[in-house]
Amino acid sequence: LAPYNVLHSHMATVLQGAHMPLDPNFVDVWAHPLCCTAAMPDETLSGRSISQPETKTNSTYHFVHPSKFIPVVVPENGPRGDPLQLVLPEVYHDAMKQQNEEIIQIQMQMMSITDDAAKKKANEAIQGHFREWLHSTGKSRQLADLARFAGQFQERL
Repeated sequence: LAPYNVLHSHMATVLQGAHMPLDPNFVDVWAHPLCCTAAMPDETLSGRSISQPETKTNSTYHFVHPSKFIPVVVPENGPRGDPLQLVLPEVYHDAMKQQNEEIIQIQMQMMSITDDAAKKKANEAIQGHFREWLHSTGKSRQLADLARFAGQFQERL
């Protein structure tokens, strides 16, 4: 999924238009990328994995450890298209399922807080940690790009 492992409600239509259907039989094809770069023959040979140290050479692609894989769902206004589809290799599916279970546990803990002041304090702490994470990981740019993308996509509909 590119850029940034993005999902949106019209993704199935876009992929069909590009003749790239989500097919469980080919779920791990993306794990063996074919990279084409202009005038940079070494680029296609420099894929990194999580276990290899980063080198000074650029990489056209890199593999994300299953525990670090997080798809981004673009928030959308207006009518939604088809339900979101995501076909993953089993190890990524299992990791994502575990992450979802952890999120559900946090949501249940938040719902169990009855005191409004304590709930507000917990929300502020979570938002603060989220902002800190956005800043420390550089994901704030991705978030801005996705917001721009979502706006442009909605304009075309």
